[in-house]
Amino acid sequence: VIIDVVDTNDNPPSILVETADGSDEITIEENSKTGSFVALLSAEDLDAGINGQVDCDVENPNFSLVHLTENTYKILTNTVMDREEQDSHFLLIQCYDHGNPMMSSSRNITVRVGDVNDHVPVFEHQQYNVSMYENNERNALVVTVKAIELDASIAGKVTYMLSEQAQEQ
Repeated sequence: VIIDVVDTNDNPPSILVETADGSDEITIEENSKTGSFVALLSAEDLDAGINGQVDCDVENPNFSLVHLTENTYKILTNTVMDREEQDSHFLLIQCYDHGNPMMSSSRNITVRVGDVNDHVPVFEHQQYNVSMYENNERNALVVTVKAIELDASIAGKVTYMLSEQAQEQ
């Protein structure tokens, strides 16, 4: 008696994304080159034969998957990231097997774009003209100026100083 056990496609692929801290949130620096490494992805299906063969896709045009080995991929950037344009990207990773019926799994990954100091402060007006009377009280308000800085965190903090070399016009 020969018994031939045929595998049924009863397992969906499992997806593992390897990040520095093991979370589903990854940070990459803005201005990183196109093709920068984001994370390592592996997919596994417990079924045998064609039922266990897995392919994966990423649903975000700013990222791509590069096939490394049978079930391993690396996630790369397709563009230079700019935090001031978009500070985070959401990736939907989908993996599917070749069984009948096909089974699939998905995983959401958030890619945060870390800020670098790539902008200079810009004053609200190009020039400020002020007239004032002499003999004002000490610490009297003379003028209010405002500068906008697009960078985040400490890089986006604007500090104002008066120069003793101010020119009279």
